[in-house]
Amino acid sequence: MKKVNYGIHLYININNLNSVVKKDENNHDNLCRTFHALNTFTAIIEKFANEFDNIAIEKFTTSRLHIYIPVNITADKIIEETIELVAFAQKLADFINKSSKYQSLVNFQIGCGADYGKYTEFEFTDKDTNLTEMTTIGSPANRAAKLQSLCDNGKVLISKEVYELLPQKYKTLFFGDHTATLKLARKYYDLSAYGATINNLTKQLDNKFAERASRNLDDAATLINNLNLGDMSISETYNKLDFSNLSLKNSKRIEEAAILFADIRGFTKKVDESNLSEMKQLVQVVLTMMYHEVLERDGVHVQFQGDRESAVFNKYKNETYDFAIRCILCAMHMLDRVDDINQNRTDKLNIGIGCSLGNIYAAKIGIRGQKFNLMMGQTVKEADDAEDNVAGVGIKSSETEIAITEELYKHLASLSGNIASKIKSTFSERETNGIKYYISTTRLSEIQTTTANKIVKENASKANHNNGIKPWGFWL
Repeated sequence: MKKVNYGIHLYININNLNSVVKKDENNHDNLCRTFHALNTFTAIIEKFANEFDNIAIEKFTTSRLHIYIPVNITADKIIEETIELVAFAQKLADFINKSSKYQSLVNFQIGCGADYGKYTEFEFTDKDTNLTEMTTIGSPANRAAKLQSLCDNGKVLISKEVYELLPQKYKTLFFGDHTATLKLARKYYDLSAYGATINNLTKQLDNKFAERASRNLDDAATLINNLNLGDMSISETYNKLDFSNLSLKNSKRIEEAAILFADIRGFTKKVDESNLSEMKQLVQVVLTMMYHEVLERDGVHVQFQGDRESAVFNKYKNETYDFAIRCILCAMHMLDRVDDINQNRTDKLNIGIGCSLGNIYAAKIGIRGQKFNLMMGQTVKEADDAEDNVAGVGIKSSETEIAITEELYKHLASLSGNIASKIKSTFSERETNGIKYYISTTRLSEIQTTTANKIVKENASKANHNNGIKPWGFWL
């Protein structure tokens, strides 16, 4: 873990990506055009950002790019670079929308969110699997992502902290967004939102931006023309997903999968120089815990998003347990592991987990060796929403919760056997924003203890009848 920095965290999102996916799938029975357009979008924004010395792109996550800009320059310059990125993202989306290669796609609609504050870079390493992955830890990324999630098409939402850095020519274009601020208060009581249209911000940029944008749009045209859609394929997989075998030209469709997002709450906002060593140790412990819980249940790690794990459990030949059961067992054991971490802590950590079930697409996109693991589809958004908006959120919730979608719950109910029955019985219904979810705070250890005690009693009773059965046995 490096030193603590101050900086702006920016999310550039394709707000309607699920609509793009649905139409492309219906029209062509695959998503080659969508993946091609996404690759163009991410690669050219990264190329644009590389023209500045201090802009870093962390990841493409689901439908959005996470970008951060450390404050090693003046406040005016960091704002100017942020506005340029937002403005160029809109120009690039408009350019892609007009391309003949993508004419059958739904037009990309852009929305952005930004926050300013303390964060630190962290390189996660796992020697057992040789995984190295960089992520940032700190509240600005979380808050920027939440702002972006409420942002309308063609607009940007910023926090008060960013607003106070704005030069006057930009400050007059932003207005307080009371509706967004009220929605944010469910999770971030101290986060105020200010909104502006991207087109109005673009008008304030100088000729240098116009020249830079034009140069990069030329590169976008080259990238679009150089790759033949006929070279791309998306095939269905009946094996365990392996991102190392994927590329832009070789993507996968998975008909049955469970998606898991797990977010540790309670320490990202505490990033500080004074506790950096302790923070580094804790982050490594937390990320290692989530990563290995996924692997131990035969799941596939997709990526870390700050202190958040994203994973997929797909159905495949000869799987040890049903894919959905493996996902829920992983989630329940994560609750146990957080309890273990909290044993020697005065300021306790909490975890919110969201899970969904359905079909997904998996690919790799981006220009740095096509490095971004990507899973896409409505199922991914549903798990994302379950974690972000339901698990541990609201006055009626517990601080640590698992929230699953109705489809996943129905799948559990359809399964026979003791494990599925025990898992299903721990969930209760909750409706949020008109959508039905099922919530559990049950640890895996609680199910194991209850089941073990029942088996002991049953076997002891049988032993009294001299049937020779010993009081032992357990299913996990």
